[in-house]
Amino acid sequence: MGLPGVSVLVKGTTTGTATDIDGKYSLNVPNDQATLVFSFIGYATIEQVVGSRSVIDVNMAPDERTLTELVVTGYSIDSRRETTGAIATVNPKDLTVIPTGNVEQTLQGRVSGVTVITNGQPGTTSIVRVRGFGAFGGNEPLYIVDGLPVESTDFLNPDDIESTTVLKDAAAASIYGARAANGVIVYTTKRGARNQKLRVDYNGMYGVTTPGAGLDMTNPQDYANLTWLAEANTARINNRPPNYGHPQLGNGTSPVLPYYLSVITRDPQTGAFNVLSGQPGPLSAAQIEQQREWYNVDPRKGTVRQLVRAATGEGTDWYDAITQNAPLHRHSLGFTGGTETSRFFIGFGLQEQDGIVINNKFKRYSIRANSEFDLSKRIRIGQNFQATYRQTLGALGDAGGRGLSDDENVILSA
Repeated sequence: MGLPGVSVLVKGTTTGTATDIDGKYSLNVPNDQATLVFSFIGYATIEQVVGSRSVIDVNMAPDERTLTELVVTGYSIDSRRETTGAIATVNPKDLTVIPTGNVEQTLQGRVSGVTVITNGQPGTTSIVRVRGFGAFGGNEPLYIVDGLPVESTDFLNPDDIESTTVLKDAAAASIYGARAANGVIVYTTKRGARNQKLRVDYNGMYGVTTPGAGLDMTNPQDYANLTWLAEANTARINNRPPNYGHPQLGNGTSPVLPYYLSVITRDPQTGAFNVLSGQPGPLSAAQIEQQREWYNVDPRKGTVRQLVRAATGEGTDWYDAITQNAPLHRHSLGFTGGTETSRFFIGFGLQEQDGIVINNKFKRYSIRANSEFDLSKRIRIGQNFQATYRQTLGALGDAGGRGLSDDENVILSA
């Protein structure tokens, strides 16, 4: 039976046609040295030199490379349809379009049954759960990079990854043992190709992350009015006169915004410090300088003491004060090539990313190189090299973004 719609082209020209419903075609060629190229989606391309023939029939075979996915396990590379286990693969292109500092986050929403938890702060690691949350022995999956188990994958450049395979069922334990109890994530990095001239690939990305508009905040005057209104409503419900009073807003019938929210004082006799709330002002230059000497925000050095000046009636929008539009850019440069008996790959990566919270930054510079050489038909040697420099600045959190520094935070930075 003929195959309709097959493209038949004279190689090197725009002259061509397509087969009809019976798989037949007719085409005029310039000379007997012309080459016909037969191509069809899902089938391997065939080239035939015309020569002295007037009728050229070909048998087209399915192109297996376009019909199957390859699954990398611990000891083999199989086609996806020949694998019976619970295995998922991720398109490498999907890993490069997400502007993140770790490759784990690129799995989010791309593999069924895999949960990725992150706080979005640049440079922090993610919590990955392949087989849910267990009660014993931890929940982290086993990471394999080029056949070697690793504790973390934060050193990897997403542009250097060739394939990603997630082994989700218990069959993975037959390959990797007890460490595979929580699933296995297998990464294979790029390699060169044999009989290939030097090829240079560049990938670049630039973008800006915005924190959004945030919430509408009340200002100090609104807060003061609401505090007095709450007391008035409570007094009305309890059938009593209002008892206005606030350490910073006074005790009159109307609230009064103070000049200072807190002022440090010191007993001249005992030397003991005290912090008074709701103080009028302003202080003189000498008094402010004295406040600087008494200032302390480190609880390890004693009682926390600070001079806090009140904002104006408009107040301070702290969401706006501690957030920013955060730029990010990532660049990757790869060199691949090979001969009949060797192949190589060298990749350079750079990523710099700011967080939407001020004073949070992430930088990563990486280089990866691998090569293979055939010394004989039975002996092959190779090497795999990776070096990464990572720097994360800011109020750091643990995996998933847990925790902040005890004595400093982004509000103090603002």
